[in-house]
Amino acid sequence: MKKFTFGIVLCAFFSSTVMAQGTPAPTVGAVSGIDGLSTVSQGNTLSNLTQGQTILQGARVVTSSTGTVRIVMNNGCVVSLNRNEAVTIDSRLNCGALTAGIVPNNVGGAVAGATGPTNAVNGSVLGGAFFATGLVFKDVSKNNSAAQALSGS
Repeated sequence: MKKFTFGIVLCAFFSSTVMAQGTPAPTVGAVSGIDGLSTVSQGNTLSNLTQGQTILQGARVVTSSTGTVRIVMNNGCVVSLNRNEAVTIDSRLNCGALTAGIVPNNVGGAVAGATGPTNAVNGSVLGGAFFATGLVFKDVSKNNSAAQALSGS
């Protein structure tokens, strides 16, 4: 039972860390053209892109095998992604550098938005959740022969 309580406390700590991330990133552009499916991860959210949607500093835009997207930055730079491409939006870069940052979207690779300072927090949350799940499973497995068979104990 002590392990279970510790797991809950650990999860509560890491989830409060996520909530205390500070002020939202500034809006640096908007979607001016979209075809097919494209997604954006901004902060802790992942959503499908829509026409006219605002883009925040640090957002990760990813196109699918059917998607293309055109983003007009507040500084006038136009970023166009073809099918299976991704870019992390950084308004501090000039147009050439931002366009050069467009990379192939390796399907089955890393999760969208897997760069930047929030990953330490996201990784901590996931690590805490997996740790707590393992503690609960371990505690339950002491009294459950099916769980013991699954865990190999």
